[in-house]
Order: sequence, then structure tokens, then C-alpha cells
Amino acid sequence: MHFKELMTAGQISEKLNIPDWIILDLFKAKKVDKLSYPELCRRRRARDFDMLYDLHFNQRLSLNEIHRQFGYSPLYTKRVFKDKGLSHLGFINQLDK
Repeated sequence: MHFKELMTAGQISEKLNIPDWIILDLFKAKKVDKLSYPELCRRRRARDFDMLYDLHFNQRLSLNEIHRQFGYSPLYTKRVFKDKGLSHLGFINQLDK
């Protein structure tokens, strides 16, 4: 769960309904280095890039539409693109047409 689904020890403990210290002790006992929180975030953004790129640049959904339909905040989506050296498309307010 930690490496495959990129979940923190706290998220794993909530999902399995066990204290997080047990998970941390398991990592330590098995000599598994857990990923730092910044590394988990970087990996999540890299994982989400292809889907968000398709939604925004190919399907032409605005950041707010992506947020409403898929739950990714505009700030998160901008950060995903920034990590890859891209800028989001600037849509003019479409309700005024």
C-alpha cells in the first residue's frame, strides 16, 4: 500500500483500522525504508500527470471542471503540470458567452 498506492503510514492505518505505530514498527522490523512525505507527493504527481494532461490539454477541461468531476484541486493540477515544466491553459470565463 505504501509503495504501490503511495499511501502514508497514517492513511494505511486508517484504511486497516490499526494504529500507525504498528505499521511503522513493521517497516522497521522488515528493514524497509518508508518514503518521505515529499517523495510520496512527487510520486503521486508523477502518477497523475498522464490522466490530468489528457483531461486538460486533450479533452480541454478547465481546472475547475477537473476539480468538479474528478476531485483534483486546481492548485494540485497546476503543481502537476509545473513539475513537468508545463503551464495550464488559460480559459476565459465561458459563462459570459
